[in-house]
Amino acid sequence: MKKIKDAKDDTAKHEDLKAQMKDFLKEAEVCLAEIETDLQELQSVSDSVAEYFCEDPSKFKLEECCSIFNSFCEKFMRAMQENKAGEMGEVKRRDTKNDCRMLPSAGPRPPAPAETKNGRGCTRVHSAEVPHQSCLQKKIGTDILHSWESHKWQSPLVAA
Repeated sequence: MKKIKDAKDDTAKHEDLKAQMKDFLKEAEVCLAEIETDLQELQSVSDSVAEYFCEDPSKFKLEECCSIFNSFCEKFMRAMQENKAGEMGEVKRRDTKNDCRMLPSAGPRPPAPAETKNGRGCTRVHSAEVPHQSCLQKKIGTDILHSWESHKWQSPLVAA
């Protein structure tokens, strides 16, 4: 308000400048009066918030308080998203596990070791032990391997 008063005093000295600035200075006075009213209302709200949180109104900073709440809300939302993603992962993991159990089996599973020797001394790795396979691939591999090992596969030359 003081600057507007000073500007009015300065323009009063120059008639041509006074005429040009008259409307602007009136509008500036109205705007500044509204801003002062808004600032007083904001200070009143800030004092109320300080009292609500048992803070000293003379030392309370509304901007700092809002920043703390904003940070809390962001972290809370991030935690909710992480929890939701974890739950979705758990559901997917359970569904995949249940899908594996529902697939039919040709018989009992092969022995637990990753390698087996067949009757001819060859060593094979169980396909069910290879990581990153789908349940269906593991089930098919296990069933084929079990079928292979449960039959005595012999070369026609050996049988003769």
